[in-house]
Amino acid sequence: MNRLADYFVTYDYRRERWQVKPMGWVALFLTLILVMGVGLGVWRGLTGQVTPASASVAAGRPAVAAGRPAVAAASGGPSTPSASDRPLNWPVWQEQDEYGHLVYQVPPEVRQMILDDFTQAMSWWESNLLKPDELARHLSAYFTDRELTRRQGSVAAIRQFGMVGIVYEEAPLPEGYPTGVRVESLAPNGREAYVAQYVGRRQAAFYRVDDGGLIEGSQETLPAMAFSYRLVFDETARRWLIAEQILVYDLDNDFPLKGDMQR
Repeated sequence: MNRLADYFVTYDYRRERWQVKPMGWVALFLTLILVMGVGLGVWRGLTGQVTPASASVAAGRPAVAAGRPAVAAASGGPSTPSASDRPLNWPVWQEQDEYGHLVYQVPPEVRQMILDDFTQAMSWWESNLLKPDELARHLSAYFTDRELTRRQGSVAAIRQFGMVGIVYEEAPLPEGYPTGVRVESLAPNGREAYVAQYVGRRQAAFYRVDDGGLIEGSQETLPAMAFSYRLVFDETARRWLIAEQILVYDLDNDFPLKGDMQR
């Protein structure tokens, strides 16, 4: 067998049958969740979610050991303040960062709005993984551009296969790495932002959409990861929408899985 296939399956000569290796489950995650270029990118498994940093989101993570994911029942569109209460315009200026590079800055309340909208979008996605119809109805309230297309493909895969991979954070990040979510940079017009998200090692498993039951044998440990997203400000909704996943990086193995760290 070629070397590539050896990563996914092995032949048990005693039992005279093929056995799936842990990386084989990864291939299944990638097939189901990354159909049409969808998914949040993993090396040893991938699901259609990532783990936001806020405590309110953490409460909605699934409990794999219990056999049924305890996913929060959030639904519908964004539950943000009235659009008229959110800023539409703000100043943008340049200043030096800690490395002496000139970067664009916006007021603290705008940076917080970016983080809040990003975290809410991810929380909503996680909370509705077992409800693909709900995901399909409200995707455009949280995502746009390439990310909207990617998530639509993920929803199609969930519907087609009747199962979904769900992950939850289990271990802390490696020492020396940032934690949670932060705004990394902004465009000159102050209406495009790049957000970095860091998550620790997680346990992942597949669940049936119809009854939420755990699919035995599908559990997998995912490495600590870093993600980078591009967000754009929607003036009509007065909220930041996730437009593109730029980077997926395996922190455990110091290896990029998607994108360019320099972008």
